[in-house]
Amino acid sequence: MADLEISDIPEVVFAELQNLANRSEMPVEDYARGAICDAVAEHWHSSEDDITFTQLQANLEAILGVVEREPVVLVDENGQRYVFVSAELFDRMNGSGDTS
Repeated sequence: MADLEISDIPEVVFAELQNLANRSEMPVEDYARGAICDAVAEHWHSSEDDITFTQLQANLEAILGVVEREPVVLVDENGQRYVFVSAELFDRMNGSGDTS
């Protein structure tokens, strides 16, 4: 995994980041890493390109967060496309209420 060092974060922004991390009972670095991963997953999802399996593997937790809200289109190395949906949405689409 790559390392990232960010300088010149405004104090008010860093203080809010600390507050958010504290509320989530996480170290600031872990909270910031999650926020960055979430932002990248949102960007991949909102772009015109499908999400690759490599991107899915690299950022699984954040992409699962997107899948909880809406379907995500994945594409494999051969160009085959798949739709990744939550179990809840799948059950609604199939008229079933059981997600187990």
